[in-house]
Amino acid sequence: MKVFLSDNKPSLNSHKWASNLSMFNDMVLDCEATDIICENFLSSFNFGELKDLVRIIVSKMRLDSPLTIIETDAYLASKKFYVEEINLAELNSILFKGSKKSILDSDHILSVLPENLSVTHKHYDSASCGFILKCRRSK
Repeated sequence: MKVFLSDNKPSLNSHKWASNLSMFNDMVLDCEATDIICENFLSSFNFGELKDLVRIIVSKMRLDSPLTIIETDAYLASKKFYVEEINLAELNSILFKGSKKSILDSDHILSVLPENLSVTHKHYDSASCGFILKCRRSK
C-alpha cells in the first residue's frame, strides 16, 4: 500500500491519503506500507513528539520500502531572511503555512531517524526553503 501523509489532499491518485495520525493508524497495518510520502506532515506535530511519530511511521513500512520526507527547513528560511532575500511577511508564510505546530530543519529530522532507516537521497531547495529526504527501511 502506498500512503501520502499530509494536511493537503495529494494530486497523486496512486497513494492513499491520510491527513492525520489516527487515519494513518486505521488505514495501514504494521509492515504493510510499500511507499510513504510525508509532505509537511512531521511539522504538524509538536517538536517533542517527532521521535515517536517517526517511529510509528517506520513501523508501518515493509522492509526495503521507501520513505520520502518533504518539509520546510528553518535554517534555509532564516538564512534567506537574514540576507534580505525575503521579508518578514514571506518568512511567516513559509514557516507557518498549514497547521504547523513546530519548525524543523533537516539536521533535526536526521537525528531522530531510527537505525533501521538509511538515507538514500537529500535535496535542498533554496527557492521554497524546503528539503526532501529519501530513506529506505533496512531492518
